[in-house]
Amino acid sequence: MDSAILYTKRPPDEATALDLLDAGGYILKQGAGLFALLPKGVALLRNIESIVHEEAQIAGFYELRAPALQNSELWVGSGRLGRFNECMFHTAGNNSVDYVLGATNEELFTKIADVRMLGESLRFYSLGERFRNEYRPTSGLVRSNSFYLADFYYIGSDANDVKNVGIEKLAELLRNIVSRLGFETNVAIREFDEKLDEASQGALYSYWTESSSKQCTVYACPNCGKSYRTEFSCCPNCSTTLKRIDATELGDVSYLGNSISKGMQAADLIRGESFMAIAGIGLTRCIQLLAEKHQLGQGFVWPRELAPFDIEVISNETRLEEAKKLVCE
Repeated sequence: MDSAILYTKRPPDEATALDLLDAGGYILKQGAGLFALLPKGVALLRNIESIVHEEAQIAGFYELRAPALQNSELWVGSGRLGRFNECMFHTAGNNSVDYVLGATNEELFTKIADVRMLGESLRFYSLGERFRNEYRPTSGLVRSNSFYLADFYYIGSDANDVKNVGIEKLAELLRNIVSRLGFETNVAIREFDEKLDEASQGALYSYWTESSSKQCTVYACPNCGKSYRTEFSCCPNCSTTLKRIDATELGDVSYLGNSISKGMQAADLIRGESFMAIAGIGLTRCIQLLAEKHQLGQGFVWPRELAPFDIEVISNETRLEEAKKLVCE
């Protein structure tokens, strides 16, 4: 690859991983919460995607591609537009229909599942760009207005199957992806609360890594190894004092039940009721977290499976032609 398009520059003396991604030609900031991926960043993302595709297909999930634009009618029907409206981008088409830039795909995939439902559970996944109008986008790629996400859906007509088999399938899938990426499979688990409706449960499994980006706080037990996203003075499992850890969530697994389909069915957008469990992992977020993990001084030492290139030849201007010839050979 021609060095002219790699866009490298000298990093600051006390460089963070985000500084090195910028200086090393992986990303280019376009504005608050907006980053372009440059050639090395794209190559790194493609390697992460390959792991996601392999693990999803092993687990029996089928890929779908969702459009960036969604008719806001779906969100009105599910009843979630009011909850999400402030963090969604809206635009009107030539036909004056209100569209939203997809922040997530639950409504769209519920409609797709309604067409295809034949009594058996369906397993979908999708990789693509998502959009959220973050009030305060911070921490580089960890919390941004435009980001790349892999999301996974287990949808069926049997609530018990989705709540039990579906959640475990998604948890296992996310665990395998996180492990393949080289992270420890730290997971904060929250028991399903029968007193809450499905839409209010939050993440039942939250996969996290210790991180200087400090997107969340985790309380981990040094004795039994369990961790929690809720603060306790002592571990509920073994009464040991918990350790407070600055962390960033890699991904999570949630159970939505019929909270999406019942509103859409009432609005005549779908024919029947369905139940849903979902999982997601932020892929552009993973780029920054992997950079934190593999930073060595003023650069990165990537594992072979993730490395943007097998060999990178670096030359000054006087030996550039010689370097190009060497690469071609």
